[in-house]
Amino acid sequence: MPKTSKAMRVRKGIPIPKSSKGKKPIYPFASMDIGDALSRPSTIDFEKARRAAASYQRRNEGFVFTSRTGYVDGKKSKAGGTIWRVE
Repeated sequence: MPKTSKAMRVRKGIPIPKSSKGKKPIYPFASMDIGDALSRPSTIDFEKARRAAASYQRRNEGFVFTSRTGYVDGKKSKAGGTIWRVE
């Protein structure tokens, strides 16, 4: 009969923890209404958010986003940009 290590021992009565269903979202795309905007002042942050919005749009029917670089909070900027929900 093979030896059983402590890590492989069968245990009874151990409760199952709640599932965590993945990470919490970084960007609030699900709560955005049509016309809402998300501004990111850094170009790197904006590009990450823009890619995340495109991915969210592909996975969720009814969500359409558009973005503009060089505009933060409605004003011309040298860096960053804004993402709007349009549908």
